[in-house]
Amino acid sequence: MPWEADRSDILEGIGRADPYTRGYWDAQDARDRQLGRDARAVRDRYTETPRERQQRHLAVDRALALADSTSAVGDLRALPADNEGVAIGGGHSGTAIWDFLATHMADLRAAGVRTVYLQSIREDSYQTHIDA
Repeated sequence: MPWEADRSDILEGIGRADPYTRGYWDAQDARDRQLGRDARAVRDRYTETPRERQQRHLAVDRALALADSTSAVGDLRALPADNEGVAIGGGHSGTAIWDFLATHMADLRAAGVRTVYLQSIREDSYQTHIDA
């Protein structure tokens, strides 16, 4: 284990060393490999030019300006209708994103958001809570 490992790395190292959890980690590794293959396949199909990307960004800016929103939830309501999705970012060690999601999950659903990607969740066990 590297000296600069964080708590997650340490716990993962302990889990990987335990023969009783080998099946879980093998499945997680297989899932990570599949996600990598899927991401590379999408990347390889990606054909957007810099000009098209700029136009897409301008369209988002226009949608937000027209929405005349004063909140993050208002911004989210303005975007899903014309976009495949939105990304909500937050600090890795902070709780602001969790507080936002806990407070506004119903608002996000009403705004048309059907998928929330969070880097800190590495498995599917929370999906039932998100769907509720």
